[in-house]
Amino acid sequence: MRNLAPATAAFAVTFWAWNLVGPPSGSYSGWLRLSPTQLSLLVAIL
Repeated sequence: MRNLAPATAAFAVTFWAWNLVGPPSGSYSGWLRLSPTQLSLLVAIL
């Protein structure tokens, strides 16, 4: 139980971060003229 609470909180934070990066990724692609591969790497790294 001691590990469950921090793991759940960490999962919630990472899910929140992905939701911040995912939707505007199409805009990033246009602004930076990224290829699909470059865009996927950008989203994966962020």
